[in-house]
Amino acid sequence: MTPFTRIVVLWAVTAACFAAFNAAYWPLNAHRVRTDPANFTAYAQRLEANGRVQDAIAALERGIAAFRPSCAAPYEQLLRLYAQAGDLAAHDALEPTVMFRAALENVDPDRRDAMLRDAARARLQQDKPPGVAPVTAEALQRFAVNLTAVYGAGRAILDMGFEEHFALLSIAGGEFRTDGIIGETGVACPVDILVQSGGGQGVQRAAHIVVNGRDYARRERGIHVVLFDPATAEVLHWDCFDLYDDATAAQRLARLLHRAPEGCIGAFAVFDDGSVNMTEELEIELLRFGLERAALVDRAPALVGLRHSLAAIGVKGAPRSSALQAWAPERFETCDGHPVACGVLRPWGAAS
Repeated sequence: MTPFTRIVVLWAVTAACFAAFNAAYWPLNAHRVRTDPANFTAYAQRLEANGRVQDAIAALERGIAAFRPSCAAPYEQLLRLYAQAGDLAAHDALEPTVMFRAALENVDPDRRDAMLRDAARARLQQDKPPGVAPVTAEALQRFAVNLTAVYGAGRAILDMGFEEHFALLSIAGGEFRTDGIIGETGVACPVDILVQSGGGQGVQRAAHIVVNGRDYARRERGIHVVLFDPATAEVLHWDCFDLYDDATAAQRLARLLHRAPEGCIGAFAVFDDGSVNMTEELEIELLRFGLERAALVDRAPALVGLRHSLAAIGVKGAPRSSALQAWAPERFETCDGHPVACGVLRPWGAAS
């Protein structure tokens, strides 16, 4: 075989290998992209195009629950499918959320503020909170300002009442009980508790744990924790654990939670990040407060992802998923995330 022939054969073998690689890789890659849970909106579109409207609705509901998108498009898509399917109850329940998301994407400040107010009012027609203590109303206003400031809003927020603040926080993914009960734990809270978390490196960073009017969190990266007695409301411990820089922080926090008495109330807020150096041991201790691995990170259930917001109020020894728990990603596709909040409110007159 001449040198020229050997070169031709070598190039032919190389070309054949390259062609075989592409023939195998690109179909597999396309399948992987199509089946990636994060691409749930495109998947729902394909289902709808094939006439499978109910399956498309289910795909969107699962995707929104798993990724908490901050963009308006997935919610608008789901709203349209609810109308198409004739599910008016689900359509009406989702409409304030769509209005809120659309307002945040509006670049006109005056129009955005008006849309935020309309979204809050629409939400209040569905669920109106009882009266709250003045210190609780102040905290709700502060939380609402933190939420909308991410998008350049805030001017109109100061003119709103606590009911509208509550509504905005709720439709942004917040979890609240207004009867004094902590989530589905069945445990009555002796005081009002409000928790806000803002993960990420931008203006959305925030951490507040307001117990009966006092804020125990501070502007420090990590997981902020407050433990207190469910009967007396006495604070047993409060601190911040920076899992980003301190490799021992997770172990120390896990030890604290493990030693906490059964039945004590725990409030948790992530500032910036609470995922780096997260350990299985710490996750287990947090789950013992009724929290759940609600997020989907790398196709696996997770308590919190990189720079996720996470706010929670739970009771040690309570069943999984019984805590009040709100979370959001730092970003979803091209849309920035935002702080989330949860809270236990007692009707004004019962608060101490």
